[in-house]
Amino acid sequence: MEALTSGENALLAIETGRYLRQIIEINQRVCIFCNRNETETEEHLLYNPLYDTLRYEFFQKIDMNIPTNDIEIIACTKKILNFENQNIYYVSKYIYRCFELRQNIVTDVAVLNTF
Repeated sequence: MEALTSGENALLAIETGRYLRQIIEINQRVCIFCNRNETETEEHLLYNPLYDTLRYEFFQKIDMNIPTNDIEIIACTKKILNFENQNIYYVSKYIYRCFELRQNIVTDVAVLNTF
């Protein structure tokens, strides 16, 4: 998973926290896009509620049953990433769209903070 997100990985708190002047401990690099108070990692990206709609569309495109909980989402996505190369286009597109949505939210918040 990390290899697929490596170009955008620096945007996740798991990475950005290590580059600050005062390094943030890993367990404090929490996701600001959900209320789970979990470290924002590549795996967290897979089941973050922010991306529910995108995830639903993704699983529909690859004709896979829609997972109903975090454990199923992670298991299904890892299965796809590990051996179903015909789905790599959809996996890549899903990850790209997650980061795109995430960046739009960050940009909107930054704009709002200028007022």
